[in-house]
Amino acid sequence: MDTKEIEDIELELLLDAIFRRYGYDFRNYSRATITRRIKHFLAKSGHEKISEMTQTLLSDQSFFQNLLEEFSIAVTEMFRDPDVYACLRKFVIPFLRTYPFLKIWHAGCASGQEVYSLAILLLEEGLYDKTTIYATDFNEAVLEKARHGIYPIAEVKNYMDNYRLAGGALSLTDYFDAHYDSVIMSQANR
Repeated sequence: MDTKEIEDIELELLLDAIFRRYGYDFRNYSRATITRRIKHFLAKSGHEKISEMTQTLLSDQSFFQNLLEEFSIAVTEMFRDPDVYACLRKFVIPFLRTYPFLKIWHAGCASGQEVYSLAILLLEEGLYDKTTIYATDFNEAVLEKARHGIYPIAEVKNYMDNYRLAGGALSLTDYFDAHYDSVIMSQANR
């Protein structure tokens, strides 16, 4: 058995241990992505083999939490991929208007910019008041940022361009307050 085959077995055992010990199921994630992140964490952890990490994470919850943060991909921005929001406005929103209420789950919300984008879109389309949005992420640190809705003002120019390209009806500045080097999303959208 070569080194690659042994690593694959160790990876399977690690992912199974995570699931059985902590309830997080990464077994069907992109193998290339999860392998890359585990190897990156392996190099930082001081362990030489994935099997050594498995042993540590079974008994050390803080070690597991650090590994979990390594799995988190917190890439987000307001109205990221504006064409998607434009299509939502044109094709999905008319269909959603036919329902008496809406529940939307945004899994993997990271620090929340896309959730706020969706809330703004729903507000502009008259659906916000009949919608409940659930936003979740397994990375508690980025989820806390989402709860506060505070983002660097330096990113707002890009957000404004995205909003305009997504078919925004007003000005994005109507949905946040600027304070020093940050913007704070309006309470109405939180």
